[in-house]
Amino acid sequence: MEEENFSAGGIKLDTKYNDQPHDMTSGRRIARFLSRYSWYFPHKDKEDGPSLDKAWAYFEHSTLPRHFPLNIKRSKKGRKKKSNYIKAEYGKVGEKTELYKIWQTPERELADFGVSAGVYFWNLRQLVIIMLLAGLLSLPNMVYFASSEYGQNPSQPLSYRMQGSAVCTNTSWVPCPNCTKNNWVNYESHYYEDTSNNLFFVRRNNCNVRLREGVVAFVTIIFTVIAIVYTIMYQSGQRSVKLDEGQQTTSDYAVEVFDPPEDAYDIGVWKKFFSQFGPVHSITITLDNEKLVNTLVDRRRAINVMKYMVEPDQKFDPDDLESMIQYCKEVSDCKKTICCAKNAESLVERIRDYEVKAIEIAKKEKPVSEVFAIFETEQGQRDALKNLSRPGWQRLFGCIPKKFKFNDEKYLLVDEAREPSSIRWNNLEETIFMKGIQLFISYTILFLFIGLGAVLVYEAGLLKASYAAYTITIINQITPRLCIFITNCIESHTSEGAKEASLYLKLTLFKWMNTAIITAIITPSIRNIDYGDTELINKVSAIFFTELITNPLLLYLDIWGKLQRHVFGPKSPDQDRMNQSFKGATYLISLRYTEMTKVLFLTFFYSAIYPAGFFWAAASLTVNYWVDKYCLLRVYGSAPTIGKQVSVLSRRVIFPLMLLAYVSVNFYNFVGWPFDNICDGTGKLPDRYIRNHTIEIISDGENIKKYITIEEDQLPVKYCSQDLLSLDLLSLDTIKKWVEWLKKGEQESNAAEGMTDDQEIIARTIGWTLLIMFAFTVLVLLRIIVSLTILRFFIKPYRAEGKASKETFSKIEEKFAYIPQVREVSGFTYPLLAFDMKGISSDYVQFEDPESEYPEGYHKHNLFYDLELSNDPVHLWSMVKTWGEEDEVDVLDA
Repeated sequence: MEEENFSAGGIKLDTKYNDQPHDMTSGRRIARFLSRYSWYFPHKDKEDGPSLDKAWAYFEHSTLPRHFPLNIKRSKKGRKKKSNYIKAEYGKVGEKTELYKIWQTPERELADFGVSAGVYFWNLRQLVIIMLLAGLLSLPNMVYFASSEYGQNPSQPLSYRMQGSAVCTNTSWVPCPNCTKNNWVNYESHYYEDTSNNLFFVRRNNCNVRLREGVVAFVTIIFTVIAIVYTIMYQSGQRSVKLDEGQQTTSDYAVEVFDPPEDAYDIGVWKKFFSQFGPVHSITITLDNEKLVNTLVDRRRAINVMKYMVEPDQKFDPDDLESMIQYCKEVSDCKKTICCAKNAESLVERIRDYEVKAIEIAKKEKPVSEVFAIFETEQGQRDALKNLSRPGWQRLFGCIPKKFKFNDEKYLLVDEAREPSSIRWNNLEETIFMKGIQLFISYTILFLFIGLGAVLVYEAGLLKASYAAYTITIINQITPRLCIFITNCIESHTSEGAKEASLYLKLTLFKWMNTAIITAIITPSIRNIDYGDTELINKVSAIFFTELITNPLLLYLDIWGKLQRHVFGPKSPDQDRMNQSFKGATYLISLRYTEMTKVLFLTFFYSAIYPAGFFWAAASLTVNYWVDKYCLLRVYGSAPTIGKQVSVLSRRVIFPLMLLAYVSVNFYNFVGWPFDNICDGTGKLPDRYIRNHTIEIISDGENIKKYITIEEDQLPVKYCSQDLLSLDLLSLDTIKKWVEWLKKGEQESNAAEGMTDDQEIIARTIGWTLLIMFAFTVLVLLRIIVSLTILRFFIKPYRAEGKASKETFSKIEEKFAYIPQVREVSGFTYPLLAFDMKGISSDYVQFEDPESEYPEGYHKHNLFYDLELSNDPVHLWSMVKTWGEEDEVDVLDA
């Protein structure tokens, strides 16, 4: 029996890890101090009550990432050199481990959490430098926009957030005899009509851009595009290879077979086949038993719910559920109605139904779905992929040596295996057709919701500008949760990396639409540089402020996590439920990439009228770097190791599209400047205009008087649309006119009307850049499509990256077998395994439970032992076998 240890205050302490106070988190030290008070920890005087210190030990050892102590070496000059960090498995017992330090952990070691995570932090650092340099290049434009030369009115000082923006405070009211109210519908602050005297006045922005500002913007565009293409789209690919080489993990030694014969149950045959490429360390044969596993998981959940209904002083017996009914608390009518809660009798009935269903499913043999082979050397894996990963035409016509046929009858579809922790075992059996249908449904729901949100924001904006902002905020809170829900519940992905990539794409589409594009669409171009609390530039500056302060602060504070650990957790009646309050926040690398690209997209989208956004972006990305690093090491719970999928999607798809949008919006803004839809007219003003006028306009719901003096020599103005979006841009006629304008510089398009000579030069230069950028983006996307389809038919899809390591699989620290399991099951603190573990060393399991002895103590974590199905002669469970320098075990029919 475990010997209990108590602090000076009489608090039951953890004895498995025996952490010293200086090795603990500050939260645990605070909890130890407060645990002496019953208002904080009601169970402090109960001998058989839960231990809060054990729950904190669970948080620090099974939730937060840890590494083995560093080996300090000395160079020839006597300087200290630290070895690479070796990440410990979650819950590691028996060896000393340490928490990753926030400031001292090198950036390269963050690849321990997946290559995409390592690349993400590297990208943030590079982008901070690029944004700072782009901001410095844009300084002349910021100085000009803040000067009286641009037209700023000293009597209307700008707030600090709007300094350096193109907001125009120098406006005048001019006569427009031929204008009509229809030209300015819903823009009451931009026109005045006196129907009785037949007068019509419009507001003109006296803020223009010169050639110099265009050159500065163009140079900034060229620099930013080249810098991002080189660093993010090219160098980050090289970086991911280096990070992958620096992390020797299971996937570096493993291959995955996607189309094995359905009756290939013999592990010995699989070993013999793969041994022609090198020594085989492990074989895992997964079966299509998703329905059986899901049924047993549902049964576990129901038993868990009933366990929590039993009175705290009564020991729960899962083998005698009927006798437990009498000790269960009554379920209130409120919970039955609102939460659909079941009483104990209903739960037992449901559990028995699950058992009958599982037994019925177990009567049929389960076919083989996928096979994983781990080689003893990385070169063995590469040789296997080199010979088995064949182009489509060779597989189609059988032009492959016979020795590479499995059982002399089938050519296998083989690829490099994903990390064991990233495999989604219950989704391995879904067909490509079914996955396509699921993606269609999920993206249809997403676009419908985006469309609905756009309509709501537009309608709210018609009522009041602030209503639109509130609506955007509400939708921002709802839609990411919707994206996560439809990705988890509708789509089937074979790996966590593929799921994260899908989520990243959906979140990016939504964030771009809601943060920048919808705001631009519902805000007419005529108000792009207007001055006011509810105008576009002020909204954009407010968003930058939120990205810099509010969002990172909420992440850093981790309010919900602290409530769980310091308020709800200490009140939990038993150790199991207390530990569940210490599981940590969910870590999604897709969300972090989305936040990064959202800041960049917002910066690029409004860079022409808000160049100060480059500095805001640099500051925001810097804060995100350190806050995300802190959260990764101190807030987020254990997460699967994500490969390259998210980083590859980011650099090959998201960034090219973002750069295209960057150039496009700059072209749009420089064509439409000064955003007042007014051009110089011709002829003489009617006599009724030549006098002093007092007009009254409506601005933000208030009536404001303006005094106007019209001189005899003043020319009239006319309406001309300066908004590209008002044209049918996709019509052939419009495209032809713009091509002619680009070639000759003639104002062949209504959208080009009203531009100054300098403005035309700027717009034409950026226009040609836009065409080049469009061609570049199309080529990048076509390359991806062609490489994934046509080239795979003619060219071998596998290509080795970097050099093969000479270190054997048996010698690496992070060696985990491919063990079928169900992760993140509500109500459980550890994954639920789905195989027979006897004979398998604990080194191959991806977690360690300090409260249980391996392997018998782990039966509570294993679905295999839930019902008496293991003796059935048909194949129901996946099979694992390992060979190697450390263990020789028999075939495990799990």
